[in-house]
Amino acid sequence: MNVFEYTSYISAKHSEIIGANKLTEALVNEYMDAIENPDLDDFIQHQRDQFLQAHEKDALKPELYELLNSTQDADHELKTGNPNSIATAFLALGKAVEALEHPDSNTMRDLYNAKTRTMKQDAPLREKNIYNRFLKRCVENMANRIWEGDKKQTIKVTTACELVWPKLVDLAKEYKIPDDCYPDRASGLKDWVRPVAPEYARRGGRPKKEKK
Repeated sequence: MNVFEYTSYISAKHSEIIGANKLTEALVNEYMDAIENPDLDDFIQHQRDQFLQAHEKDALKPELYELLNSTQDADHELKTGNPNSIATAFLALGKAVEALEHPDSNTMRDLYNAKTRTMKQDAPLREKNIYNRFLKRCVENMANRIWEGDKKQTIKVTTACELVWPKLVDLAKEYKIPDDCYPDRASGLKDWVRPVAPEYARRGGRPKKEKK
């Protein structure tokens, strides 16, 4: 006999919306909305598909026949538009689903609610890191342009930091980026600038004097 494992609606939505994507607050919110306010026709179709998959694998059991009957009743009542009949039918369908679901929907909701709360708490730090990476990349590009124009190879890392610093401050002000997202002085840019510096700029000693 072929093995069939019932896939809950919330698990199917998890695969559809989140899948292998990197978990973000937007995806979590979309997923939570989908399982807390499901499209009823979509929910019914999912239950019908589960029965058909079990049938194809010759893995039907009493709980799945109950699921099919409840699904058909809910589908019929949904078309009537009678609120009381719809509520009764979906209550019965919910019980049929609970007999097959694992883990249950409340457990999944609790897990994702907890994850969402954590992500909201971490939001300021994530925002700061985003700004920090953005400014670091800008500083690297500015330093690269300085060295591209340094034909006499006289500009050291310290000097490059001093040249980039005022441009960084202006850029941060333009984009309204808090000042705690970047170093508070030119010398603090050395760790940002050094990785892109040419070899001569990283050597110790004073800059070469330009010949007159």
